[in-house]
Amino acid sequence: MKTHTIMQEKGNKNAGKKTALFVFFICVFLLLASVSPLQAEASSFSDRKPRGLVVTAARGRIAVTWEKVKGAHYYIVYGKRVKTGAGPRPLKDKNGRSLYKKITTTKKCKTVRRSLKKGRDFCYYVVACRKVNGKIIKSRRSYIRVTTLPKKGRSTIKNLLRTGLAPMGSTMYVWGGGWNRADTAAGPTARRTGLYPDWRKFAAKHMKNYDYTKHLYEIKKGLDCSGFAGFCIYNVMNTKNGKKGYVKKSTWMSKWLSKKGLGSYRSASTVKTHKAGDVMSCKGHVWIAVGDCSDGSAVVMHSSPPR
Repeated sequence: MKTHTIMQEKGNKNAGKKTALFVFFICVFLLLASVSPLQAEASSFSDRKPRGLVVTAARGRIAVTWEKVKGAHYYIVYGKRVKTGAGPRPLKDKNGRSLYKKITTTKKCKTVRRSLKKGRDFCYYVVACRKVNGKIIKSRRSYIRVTTLPKKGRSTIKNLLRTGLAPMGSTMYVWGGGWNRADTAAGPTARRTGLYPDWRKFAAKHMKNYDYTKHLYEIKKGLDCSGFAGFCIYNVMNTKNGKKGYVKKSTWMSKWLSKKGLGSYRSASTVKTHKAGDVMSCKGHVWIAVGDCSDGSAVVMHSSPPR
């Protein structure tokens, strides 16, 4: 009799659990059913953010570029002027007041700033916007990026190095990447401000087990060493797309740049230290120096195939 009672109690408990579980699923179903496709779309959009923000100063202007956000109707660019060397500023001060001002609203993925005070740093970030049922849905903000507008000269070494960081982590090494179809000079991806959208898409598909030999001369999918150096230089020399580029065969690239008035050339035997911004060539490769380390090694920026 006791056994029967215990079994009955267990049966009642199991029945109760099943009932509770059934009610739970009904509630979840009703909740999901109550969420309209537009609400779901709005929620998804608010989790996105502009990526690939590049901010570079050249010739007294600043180009702000970013990658397209799916579903965005327009973008808002926010900015702030700071003292040179201060670095990116926080969004708000200690009293919670915004430190950034709305600079412009645009449907494009680029804006060029003019008539700015020289000798200052400028910080920017971007927010994507979408209209849903008359309401404005904003994405998460992009990362904050900073550039220096020099008092003299076209740009700065620091801007060159900042630009070099921009494609890292989202751009693969591609033999011929950044060149034109004839393989004689810079192609369209190295003669533009900001990151080329296909770079990130290609990299996302090939982060694991990448074999660059299977993608030779897919010139718009990534950058080779000359393409990378040329892209960096172009972005601190121009704020418009389609101007003359700076891609050359790696072995002679540093000497070629000096003939164009971009620095002086020295043979390798006379180089004892690596200075930030030096464009250095050897047989079959070119890179941008960042500096020397105390152990005698050097830090460089380059595009090279995986070893």
